Amino acid sequence: MFGRKKKQTEEAKPSEPTDEPEDKPTLIFCGTPGFSVPCLKALHQKFGVAAVVSQPDKPVGRGMEVAPPAVKTAAEELSIPCFQPKSIKSITFDEENRFGGGSASAQSFVEFLNQHSAIDAFIVVAYGKMIPRSLMAGARCGVLNVHASLLPRWRGAAPIQYAIRSGDDRSGISIMQIDEGLDTGPVFSMRPVEIDPRETAGSLHDKLSLLGAELLCESLPRILDGSLSAEPQREAGAMHAPKWRKEDAVVDWSLPAEELDRQIRACSPRPGARANFRGNPIKIYNAKPLQSYAGIGKAPGTVVKCDKQSLVVAAGDGSCLELLRLQLPGKRPLDIAEFLAGAAVFEGELLS
Repeated sequence: MFGRKKKQTEEAKPSEPTDEPEDKPTLIFCGTPGFSVPCLKALHQKFGVAAVVSQPDKPVGRGMEVAPPAVKTAAEELSIPCFQPKSIKSITFDEENRFGGGSASAQSFVEFLNQHSAIDAFIVVAYGKMIPRSLMAGARCGVLNVHASLLPRWRGAAPIQYAIRSGDDRSGISIMQIDEGLDTGPVFSMRPVEIDPRETAGSLHDKLSLLGAELLCESLPRILDGSLSAEPQREAGAMHAPKWRKEDAVVDWSLPAEELDRQIRACSPRPGARANFRGNPIKIYNAKPLQSYAGIGKAPGTVVKCDKQSLVVAAGDGSCLELLRLQLPGKRPLDIAEFLAGAAVFEGELLS
């Protein structure tokens, strides 16, 4: 069903019935963060993955210790060869169906590709690097992408964060064919998921990660055998979700509390929405908008209520925001009662 048929000798005995594909495809998986791992594991279990491409190890955390990306760790656990070139964009594919070029760090990957020239598809899930034309031309079914939105809404690097910050009531997964545009290629299949009223970027990330693995494994056999065709995206309703910046996490207290709540949830758990308290940065991980409160009329950012159990801050348009989980520099995140037990906050103080 997939690609080349394996020859069977006359002496070969018939095998027992199985749900596994008779002839597994040759798949190369490109991914980096934890979001990609369920897709990799499901794909390998059902079809087998010939090799994994991930970004190089990098310093992480407060100690800036060098650590491997989640996909590399998963690949090692599954005993799949893993390549970590700094870039793959200069890899070429010539008329003789050979891969070439590439940076010095990509040479072992290029050699591997040429040893497995009859590639059925490259599967990309949050790889984070530009995909060159060579990969699109060098596989029978090109490059397939698992994208965390219902395209054409939220093309780009941060669809989860933008969906929450914009107040969308649903998101989803799109299985698409990568072309030379930014998430503009035709779509094979989509599956929606509701965004809960208190959804965070973290909880939606986990939902879509599992949904992506499910839809990919359902769609892939039909993509590979040609029975599922990709439909061009419509341009109406197309929205762009560029890479989430540090500035996107900065709280502007003049905005309405509902908007601030969405921003905070879009930044939770990472990087955490940022404000300023007594000259020090503070992160807000959870909050609740209050549309009416006795303290309205105060300047945005003013603490209008503080007791042992609650901390309420004035926001824009006469609304207020109750802060529920905070973190001071060098400390762990704390629920508000625990935070207030260790930090004296007074009504009338200003958070900038």
